[in-house]
Amino acid sequence: MVETLSDIGSKEVKHKAVTNVLFITNGADTGLVELVPQVTVKRIVVIGFKFTGLSTTEIAGGEQTAQVEFFSGSTVLTGKWQGTFDWIMDAGYNPDGHFQTEKNEALNYKITNTHSTPITCGLEVILSYIEK
Repeated sequence: MVETLSDIGSKEVKHKAVTNVLFITNGADTGLVELVPQVTVKRIVVIGFKFTGLSTTEIAGGEQTAQVEFFSGSTVLTGKWQGTFDWIMDAGYNPDGHFQTEKNEALNYKITNTHSTPITCGLEVILSYIEK
């Protein structure tokens, strides 16, 4: 039988909230931005998270402009999600984890400007995680 996180017993749940708004030229991205620093000999397991995109063009009635993806170090963990100002991605709680990093790797994210002009955009993230 495969052992799942919910079978392991109690773990200390940690929380992180980050708001990051940057000016990004059209077609460019932020590069990797550290969300949770690496934990020596452990994985970062995201058990709950929600995020929303932030964009000055959307506030003014413009189109969806930013995408976000999450990484274990520099390895992609998720696909690209549209980060829109008027939509909140709430994945809820999953005791077995939505996604996790490799051991000794930070949890990072990258925001990409998919708009045809330079914009100010960003991301607001709230997550819960355990170290395994």
